Amino acid sequence: MSDNSPSTVRNTTGRRTGSDPGPTWISRHRIGIFLVLAFALSWWPWPATLLNPESSPMVSFGPIIAAFAVTAAAGGRHRIVALLKAIVRWRVPWSRYVIALAGPFLIAGVTGVLAGALAITQSSSLDGPLDWATWSAVPLLLLTTAVLGGPLFEEVGWRGFLLEELQRRFSLKKGR
Repeated sequence: MSDNSPSTVRNTTGRRTGSDPGPTWISRHRIGIFLVLAFALSWWPWPATLLNPESSPMVSFGPIIAAFAVTAAAGGRHRIVALLKAIVRWRVPWSRYVIALAGPFLIAGVTGVLAGALAITQSSSLDGPLDWATWSAVPLLLLTTAVLGGPLFEEVGWRGFLLEELQRRFSLKKGR
């Protein structure tokens, strides 16, 4: 609703009155709320890490939860749909995606073949030999790290939500 609509009237102090209350507090502070939520949700295990130093001190799902929470609170369903569509939008030729997705698996495979060809069977970080069971786990570890560790949980928040909000608020001319 625009400022000139019949249901929105400005009083003598210049404040809006009528049926349109204007932007909510959450929608005016989307960036700050997102940052606080993303860091709080990602770093909450630190106190537990002090009790158990061998545990993982950070989780990667904070940015995606914060992005969806702030988007839902400030923009509603249509903004959530836009955020989800941005996740699957193709911006480069499909051949680049094939390279990006297959490349790490090819590198892991070549490494395994070279290790076998050079008779590298012992590693100081492992108790036993590097046999097929060890190398067959590499694609699964790579997949879970590449998908669940970064792009799925973090990139939606940082690039899908925060970058878009910063670009909307600050133009390139203001950044120079």
